[in-house]
Amino acid sequence: MATDVGEKTYLSHTSQELDDGIDAIPLKALQADLSAEISAREKLQDATVQLIDSGAKNRLTVTSGSGTAYINIQATIPAGEYIVSFGSISSTDTDYTTCQILALSGSSVVSTSPQLQMERGENVSGKITLSSAANKIQIYASRTGTDASGDTVTISDAMLCTESEWNVSQAFADYCPTMAELYQMILDLGGGNRSMSAAPTEEQEEQR
Repeated sequence: MATDVGEKTYLSHTSQELDDGIDAIPLKALQADLSAEISAREKLQDATVQLIDSGAKNRLTVTSGSGTAYINIQATIPAGEYIVSFGSISSTDTDYTTCQILALSGSSVVSTSPQLQMERGENVSGKITLSSAANKIQIYASRTGTDASGDTVTISDAMLCTESEWNVSQAFADYCPTMAELYQMILDLGGGNRSMSAAPTEEQEEQR
């Protein structure tokens, strides 16, 4: 409050009002700092999500399709903890309600026991741990390979990503090769051997 006395203006507050005002100063500063911190974290989170979803998030080279007994998907997957997810997964199997999922290296199973039993339906996911690198994922039409005989499994929007990526974003992403896979593709095409030197041009040959 303010009181005018002649040409001068005096503030008139109780001691409690002054104390409350002084106490509120640090709180307002803390609230401003907190708001700025929250805003910065939200921007960082948005950028991280965009980076992950646009990169080599999904390790599965095939994301939709059907197969008798199982679907075999080639993939390059290092050891670690992963999440397998589906936009939908269904089966003609009527004996059980789950589809077994295995990670293999050649014919050796490298996903740790117990094997992932994926509930059928839409927007389902489960965790699978690889004790060593895998080069394919098999999705069975039933709870075991034996039980899947003669049944058909159908999947859509299949994805396998690291658990840490899943914790940041659960959005489906199409397959995208990693930098290591891209480099190997270049090597396979004969264009990435560091020991190779470019053939001289005709002009360079004439200058020799």
